[in-house]
Amino acid sequence: MATTPRIRALLSRLWQEHASPARLGAAMGVGVVVGCSPFFGLHLPLGLGLALLLRLNKLAVVLGSQISIPPLAPFLGFASVQLGARILEGRFLTLGAADFTLARIPELLGTFFLSWLLGGLLVGLALALPIGLATALVVRLRRGPASPDPWRAELAAALARYREAPRGHRGYLRFKLPMDPVYRLVCEGLGRVETVVDLGTGLAPLPILLAQRGQARRAIGIEWDAAKAASARRAAAGLEAVEIREGDARSAELPEADAVLLIDLLHYYPLEEQRALLARAAAALRPGGRLAVRETVREGRSGLTRLLEGIAVALRWNKGPGLRYLTTAELRGELEQLGLRCEEPSGASSSLHKGNVLLWARAGSA
Repeated sequence: MATTPRIRALLSRLWQEHASPARLGAAMGVGVVVGCSPFFGLHLPLGLGLALLLRLNKLAVVLGSQISIPPLAPFLGFASVQLGARILEGRFLTLGAADFTLARIPELLGTFFLSWLLGGLLVGLALALPIGLATALVVRLRRGPASPDPWRAELAAALARYREAPRGHRGYLRFKLPMDPVYRLVCEGLGRVETVVDLGTGLAPLPILLAQRGQARRAIGIEWDAAKAASARRAAAGLEAVEIREGDARSAELPEADAVLLIDLLHYYPLEEQRALLARAAAALRPGGRLAVRETVREGRSGLTRLLEGIAVALRWNKGPGLRYLTTAELRGELEQLGLRCEEPSGASSSLHKGNVLLWARAGSA
């Protein structure tokens, strides 16, 4: 049939999305938990919804949810209800696996829904772990050893420099650096430059990475959080190219630079201060220099990212007078009003932090 090649192509494309061994294992595990839930008839839409939300392989989630096929469903239902009843009521029920037939499912759900819901979650989690791990292992073995990624070694070398930093700083970077694509995007997109300035550098992972890679003769990080600046200086010890300055990005003196980086900084300030900060950064660029701006934008699926950012500000991990987000079009318009030529924005989101874009803008030549 003419549609067969199209169906095969669609299935192939679906199987290849989010198809690392770990993510396929996670997808199977999520599917198993869904399949053990009492929501019979809704396992497929629930599984697909979770796959979209968590950016998991849809086919693997659906396959995992098939654990509740008729030969297994009575035993899963029996185990789930009994476990849930034992937790909620302190006793097991006088029911056997034979009572959990397809014909009796509506009646059993009406009577034991809460027990099934709680017990199904626990049974699902208990099964999801070995099934997910087995899936990841089988996929990894079938594919053979992956080609080594030099970027991982570079991140490990950078992280090793923070071994003397406070535990909170170390833990944050161990989570942040491998997860956030912006570091790789900036390093690979920047090329080799004479001087780069990173405004709001935080713990200075970008200046350190750029110095390690030999991409900049001077990598200057400016940070107004004294504790973070101190950790950054200790981490940069021995890297002659790196200079950490404690100061406010809105007022600190900026040297002439071939590149200025504004990574996750603008949204802490009101619009007028954002404009002033962009103007200062643009004015510091040498002819032909580039400005990199990574921001969470208002459109897209950025709600969770903005919520987490609000929590970080409330806890004083990130310090700023407030939160004000632009759209991609607004941000691009602000850059173009400064006479900068913008490249097409690229996505710079992680699975947890969505709604981030990276914009490169170039100053005119002399």
